[in-house]
Amino acid sequence: MNDSTTTDILVFTEREKQQIRVSSVPEIESLDLGGFKVFEDEKILENKLPMGVALYKSSKDGKVYAIVGRNTGPSTGYLYQYEMKSDSTGVQANFVRKFGSFSGEKEIEAIAIDDKNGFIYYSDEGGMY
Repeated sequence: MNDSTTTDILVFTEREKQQIRVSSVPEIESLDLGGFKVFEDEKILENKLPMGVALYKSSKDGKVYAIVGRNTGPSTGYLYQYEMKSDSTGVQANFVRKFGSFSGEKEIEAIAIDDKNGFIYYSDEGGMY
């Protein structure tokens, strides 16, 4: 994948490996050189286990981001945002920020994004934010 080629991608989490993966579709070819570790600044193992993930394409600058939720974590800064960048070697993920509230009841697995308006919707079983 390079700057002159358009490639459809999918992203998924590997919970026990504490990472996200990126593949091309429909070929299902790995583009991430083995995956990207997430929640690396966390000290507690349970806070490093990813659950839900969604992709967001900014309508302002065209950048693509992955928003990742986790199995458990703090009440604030629960979601992490990574910028997805591609070059001739594949895709890299760069940490951008952490944000979002968490009720502490159940994990946030459902994440949906409105690219046009820039809204990120996420929900645990305690409610939607």
